[in-house]
Amino acid sequence: MMKVKNEDVEESDEEDEEKDLVIQDEFSYICKRCDEVINEYYRYYYKCTNDLCDFYLHKFCAEVPTTLTHTSHPHPLTLYKHSDDWICFYCQRQHKADAVCYFTFDFCWVTCIDVNCVVEVDKRRIYHPSHPHPLVSPIPSPILCLCQACGKTHKDIFFLCTTCPYFTVHTDCIFLPKSLLIQQTTNGIFRHTHPLTLSYSFPEAEQRAKYNPKCRVCNGRFNTYMENFWIYKCEKCIYYVHLDCATSASRREPFMSILSIGGDQNVKNFEDVDYPNLLRLPFPDQT
Repeated sequence: MMKVKNEDVEESDEEDEEKDLVIQDEFSYICKRCDEVINEYYRYYYKCTNDLCDFYLHKFCAEVPTTLTHTSHPHPLTLYKHSDDWICFYCQRQHKADAVCYFTFDFCWVTCIDVNCVVEVDKRRIYHPSHPHPLVSPIPSPILCLCQACGKTHKDIFFLCTTCPYFTVHTDCIFLPKSLLIQQTTNGIFRHTHPLTLSYSFPEAEQRAKYNPKCRVCNGRFNTYMENFWIYKCEKCIYYVHLDCATSASRREPFMSILSIGGDQNVKNFEDVDYPNLLRLPFPDQT
């Protein structure tokens, strides 16, 4: 049975306890064919008609052919569930055992090919609220590119708009939660009472109206040239955070910090041996 995502319903302006809850995604399941997430950004998906069964498939995973011929390979390819770990011949990505691949049973030095490297690009599209056009991921291997969400250059898998040539967002940003608690994403180093909501821009006019606030994590400015970059914010408290500052721990890009919790006890999120050239202030008295 195919399911269609309901359109987002605008919330009322009433302030109650539910407004301070972390808003969860409408749904989040694992595709039984590719082992990747199915969420609200995929407009269509398949599920078992038995509500007690957790069998879900991306639309394009359910519709990939079991056998095909492809211009990239001279022999017919067959959809195959490999019993061992394997590496895609084209994109060189590693896959665990039981992951589905295209395999040739003819005598050939090519063994396994990632399904995403074979299927049509049009079947790897999402609909994201940050952009008016569908986004596709045409290249299954990591590329070095500027992310229009966080403003940083990454080597990763990217989604891009085929209508707007410069709109590119890498996978870590495109699937960030719409709402989060900053204490959970910074390993408790920073805290805020309310959840922070994801905003897809911070216009210059809004920055001026809020008296040009600084990021509550790094104390850096939100410069006017960054107004189209995404941020996390709490409107109630005029609390704004850069995208990468709010999600550093979950994105495996931890920042260094030392917190004093009273007396002579300090809490660090790094080991001294990893930073032998780190300067510590104040410098010891040399007299």
